[in-house]
Amino acid sequence: MIIKKNTGMTIVEIVVAIAVFGLLSTVFATSFVEVFKAQKSVENKDRSNDLATSVGRFIYKDATCNQGLQNIEIPSAVDTKTEISINNFPSIGTVTGSSTPDGSPTISLAQGVTFDGNMRIKSLTIERTAFPPVNVRSGGQNLTKITAKIQLSLEILNRQTSDSAGSWTELAPRFFEIPIVTNATNQVVECNVDVGMEDVCRSLGRQFNESTGQCQKTTTCEVTGSFVEKSCSPNPSSRACPAGENNEMTGAQNCPRESVKKQSGKYSWSFTENCGKKCTRTINVMETYFVCMECPPNVE
Repeated sequence: MIIKKNTGMTIVEIVVAIAVFGLLSTVFATSFVEVFKAQKSVENKDRSNDLATSVGRFIYKDATCNQGLQNIEIPSAVDTKTEISINNFPSIGTVTGSSTPDGSPTISLAQGVTFDGNMRIKSLTIERTAFPPVNVRSGGQNLTKITAKIQLSLEILNRQTSDSAGSWTELAPRFFEIPIVTNATNQVVECNVDVGMEDVCRSLGRQFNESTGQCQKTTTCEVTGSFVEKSCSPNPSSRACPAGENNEMTGAQNCPRESVKKQSGKYSWSFTENCGKKCTRTINVMETYFVCMECPPNVE
């Protein structure tokens, strides 16, 4: 008769089992942390894009721009930045660091303002661009129309886990160029986002004939409209690339016959889209502005 003796697991087998369990636990824990970090990174970048989009809409609308930028002083020198505060901006989430009272429907956007504890403004500056200023007269005052550039730099808080302290990471800055009217002391009087034919004409050093609506000078060069081209890099898959703006004189993104196009400015912005499981990508949109000019032979 053969008697089988059950002695259980040996110490070596127990040690091996514990080692395998520990290795699997480390792999699962690392994978969980990486998934958590990727998810939070996507969420924070989406929120930063939403905030930048909201700031752009606020600035490019005359009524809200006037409320937010009025009386802000613009540096007199070109490309000299100064920190600013944009007032009367709609409150978003839980805000700390703003000069407005808690619970207010609007806030003051400025350096140091934090949103929901994980996104904050590192800097919010304004500067004068090199685009030629235009002298205008409004309400009996001699004013100057210039093009200003606002730069918004954001930081997001990256955490290893939901209860860790984390560290702040700076995102790529966002830029917004707008025409504004300033007084003799370089303070913003009003925003004038819509650039008319008269403004373009004067910025080119020519005279605008109000009776004919033509841009003229001794050379008799004329402005024959303007248009905007927009391109995406890379091309989005979730929606179409934003369309450009046509020239009112041609109904398309081109110049009339005998006219030539001259680039008058550029503006870039971006948005994110999903490209699969745990995958996002940034779509960069470039807007290029053109003015159409018609000049006699040998005149530029």
